[in-house]
Amino acid sequence: MSEQIFEPITMIFCIVNRGSGKIVTELCTKEGLSCHLLMRGRGTADNATLAMLGFGEREKDIILLSVANSRKQELMDKIAAAAHLNEPGRGIAFSVPFSSIAFQMNSYDMLAGKKVETEKTEMIEGAKHD
Repeated sequence: MSEQIFEPITMIFCIVNRGSGKIVTELCTKEGLSCHLLMRGRGTADNATLAMLGFGEREKDIILLSVANSRKQELMDKIAAAAHLNEPGRGIAFSVPFSSIAFQMNSYDMLAGKKVETEKTEMIEGAKHD
């Protein structure tokens, strides 16, 4: 039996002004990415600080999507173009290797919707606990 080889996965995080998240999720759907999530967020800076730094409003859309590592740069470029991220105050996108977030084999099972078994850790006998 041959061993299945998995391509590394990258998580892309995109934070844009409220309402612009739909542009990113529509792009994801068009690109065939079935695993993306849109959440609502609110920044903590006050309006005076935002104006001084040249940022937009506090209300944000946060989009998380997973993508094969080989498509990461292509999608980051498409997201930047669609959401105008190269313009000041429009938002930011960055990526993190999925292996930095979760154990790789469990990650693929999790994305496939399978139940993930976690390893139980045993306490060391005689260890002090606060």
